[in-house]
Amino acid sequence: MLSFSSRNTASSKSTKVAHFSGIPTNKIPDAHQVQLHQLEEEVKREREEKTKVVNELIELKRKSSSQMNEHDGRRMEMLEKVEKAKQSERKMHESLVMLTRQLAQTKTSLEQARVEISSMKQSTGKEMKTTATGGGEVKVLRGELKSALEAEDKASKAMHELALLLKEVKDELTATKSELDKTKIEVDENAAAWHQKEESFLACVKESTEANNKLKQENTKLFESQKVIREENAKLRENLKKSLEEINAIKEELEMVKDENSRLNKALTEKQDALQTIKLDYESLKVSEAAAQHSLRELNRMLLVETTPKSTSPYFSPCHGCKSPLFAKENGNKSPKEAVSVASSLSSLSEMKAASVAITEDTDQLERGFLISVDGSERKKKKGKFFGKFRSFFKGKGFKPISPLPASY
Repeated sequence: MLSFSSRNTASSKSTKVAHFSGIPTNKIPDAHQVQLHQLEEEVKREREEKTKVVNELIELKRKSSSQMNEHDGRRMEMLEKVEKAKQSERKMHESLVMLTRQLAQTKTSLEQARVEISSMKQSTGKEMKTTATGGGEVKVLRGELKSALEAEDKASKAMHELALLLKEVKDELTATKSELDKTKIEVDENAAAWHQKEESFLACVKESTEANNKLKQENTKLFESQKVIREENAKLRENLKKSLEEINAIKEELEMVKDENSRLNKALTEKQDALQTIKLDYESLKVSEAAAQHSLRELNRMLLVETTPKSTSPYFSPCHGCKSPLFAKENGNKSPKEAVSVASSLSSLSEMKAASVAITEDTDQLERGFLISVDGSERKKKKGKFFGKFRSFFKGKGFKPISPLPASY
């Protein structure tokens, strides 16, 4: 691309167009207009494409700013390329504007030259017809024509340089377009990669959402189970409280039972002591009973001996229906006092035997009742009844000790 100084020189050269009658000046501006129109269309298309690319890049930058930090360098390079393309396009646009201005100036200068040449043709034709002595003026006109031809050569050179400039601009536009195509391809590739990553990211988001929903459901289930467990714990606490109250009540009852048991053990000890005393009394009574039975047997034997009829003993007791030396009328040595004592002894022995039998039965009943009974008053009553019989036997019945038999027996 040429510099702007060359463009300025080309524009200054184009203004020095001279008058020439045989040059087809209409073809040059039309070709420049077609080229300018094509260049404008190409620039317009490039602008649109570049705008699309920039918009896509901006959108990609906006989308990938939070998720694509690793591709920031490449995007920045692409953005720099786009900025460079923008700058080159701006420069190209400025150059095109200047070229259009130069073409417009060249067109105006060519129009002016064409008008001047036509006017000069007319004036020269008239002058050549009217005067033949105008040799000096012809020379002047030839000089002017020569200068006009030189100016036209310069203008053609300037137009050639302008065509070269346009070609260079077109080449730069082609290079910029290729760069934009490459950038677009890279953008498409990055967009496809981003689309894949976005799909994977959306899949991950979907999976995480499903996992969160599952976790929420599990949390709900756990909350419900925790609520049930709390209710069960409350019920267990209530049951434990009731159990503790029952245990305390059982402890109190156990203490009462222990007290009652100690009291019963104490009463049982007392009863066992009383039973031991009664057993001792009973043993002594058995000994007394054995002695009494022995005495009774001796008395029965004596009675049998007395009541047995003998041939040599004519004695007979009319009151008892048996013969006895105690009650014999023929025996004058036996006193009535001795006979009465013997009879009373016999009756006492029979009563003692009956009392001993009653005492044995009462003793058995007392032992059974003492083992069954818990109340101490019953034991005392039975004990009093037992000893009352002995007292009534020994005192109320008038017990007397058995007198020894007479010496004759």
